[in-house]
Amino acid sequence: MLLRLLSSDWLKTKRTPVRWLTGAAILGYPALLLWYFARPARTAELPYEIHQAFFQSASIILPVGIGLLAGLLAAQEENAGHFNGLLGQSAPRTLIYLSKLLQLVMLVTVFLFGSMLVLLSGMRYLLHIEQPGIGIFMLSGLLALAGSLALCVLHLFLALAYGLGASVGAGGAGLLVAAIIGTTSIGDAIWPCVPWSWPARLAGLPALAMPGLTLPEGFTLSGFLRDQLFRDSFRLVQYSCWRPFVVYYGFADGKAAKAMSNKRQEE
Repeated sequence: MLLRLLSSDWLKTKRTPVRWLTGAAILGYPALLLWYFARPARTAELPYEIHQAFFQSASIILPVGIGLLAGLLAAQEENAGHFNGLLGQSAPRTLIYLSKLLQLVMLVTVFLFGSMLVLLSGMRYLLHIEQPGIGIFMLSGLLALAGSLALCVLHLFLALAYGLGASVGAGGAGLLVAAIIGTTSIGDAIWPCVPWSWPARLAGLPALAMPGLTLPEGFTLSGFLRDQLFRDSFRLVQYSCWRPFVVYYGFADGKAAKAMSNKRQEE
């Protein structure tokens, strides 16, 4: 049933800007980077510089892009009978939402890896870089995608509940947050609390393995990546899962205690 819902949701995007916006981003974004780095003077650190520019810029753009795509998907359903076509289906509400969420995640995946494929091809055949670091790009892409899953959930909820404007507005605010906290030292201590900074922070971890980058003596990259990924993953789980539950149950316990107190006063 989920595959049928996904197929139906994809057909609904035929007359919406979703498809051509994604295609334009896949071709236009790496082409702009290749044009910028097409300079006569080449250094050994050029693959690292391209890697950082690609993922930092993409991570800053992602909040707005996800907010816009989620808003367009929700607006399409709203325009087609004020969500009657969506809510009138026989499928469970959970599967309906999951289908929309998977569609949004797949669009983000296609953008990240499609633009990455265009960029790597340009680095190899236009910039003539013999070792562009394909494996490191792929690992960074997977980490950026993992970091953007929370944004997909958040923006799809905002789009379905409050409309296109709320989703895009939150994405615009997320752009500023991702640029400040995700790519600068200002957010070193607080970035696990801010979902908009996760793609930039996670995607930057494998960058030290890029060809041409000199590492300090005695530095082991595998140990660094293992320690960083374990520590950051634990902090992400802590802030995104454990603390919201504590806040929720603390709020629920407070409401229950207040209700019990009011009941005793009435007696």
